[in-house]
Amino acid sequence: MRARDLAVALTSGNSDSVATEASRLMAEGEPPDSSPPIDDPSPTSVVDEKNADRLCQALRGRTVAGALPP
Repeated sequence: MRARDLAVALTSGNSDSVATEASRLMAEGEPPDSSPPIDDPSPTSVVDEKNADRLCQALRGRTVAGALPP
């Protein structure tokens, strides 16, 4: 299996979009096709609730471009 077999198109906006809104759009995107079985759910829970709250606070008021390195 190759990575392109698992790739899905996500709606995220553009570099001027509000970073928290772009993150929400990506998180709510369609899940990948379930044809390749993925038994390990750990990649879906990389950020716990405490750190997710901190991340949202850090992104508040920033654009996508402002949240990325130059």
